Amino acid sequence: MLTTQWRFEMLGHFCAKQEDIHLTRFRTQKTAALLAYLVYFAQRSHSREELAEKLWADQEKNAARNSLRVALASLRSQLEPPGTPSGSVLITDRTFLRLNPESILSDVTEFEAALHTARRFAATDSAQTVSALKSAVALYQGELLPGFYEDWVLTERERLANGYHDALRTLIKLSLQSKDRPLALDMTLRS
Repeated sequence: MLTTQWRFEMLGHFCAKQEDIHLTRFRTQKTAALLAYLVYFAQRSHSREELAEKLWADQEKNAARNSLRVALASLRSQLEPPGTPSGSVLITDRTFLRLNPESILSDVTEFEAALHTARRFAATDSAQTVSALKSAVALYQGELLPGFYEDWVLTERERLANGYHDALRTLIKLSLQSKDRPLALDMTLRS
């Protein structure tokens, strides 16, 4: 088990951070796309076949599987350097792989949790709602994974952007109701 979790930032840019390590470059763009996919969908296991077909659809089946193996080896060397127990971040077997959810954090997960908290308090506690929405807006540093154009990224990019704009509209409405004009102005300028 890692003593310090990896933090992945996917809103506005893509990077992985752990203490003084900041990863922004990966072996290939496909390697980065694989890692982004694993982080984004960290709560489930992924079939090696599915990932090879999804990311290397332009290659023959054996070549795609080999590309996946090479990408995984590269990611393992970056995320589990010497001295780090094997499997503490990347959990793999012959058929499936995933990231250890206890070893990672992501800005997307935090953003969605803040939006969920805001919805939970929307009808009962406007102060909690405003606080949660302000947290969500602060976490949203830009569109999801700029420079990535996989189908799943485009779909999720739009969904998260809609959540961000809904949060801004709600904050503007609530701040005007409470006569917090500076907050209303700040949120209006962000929209």
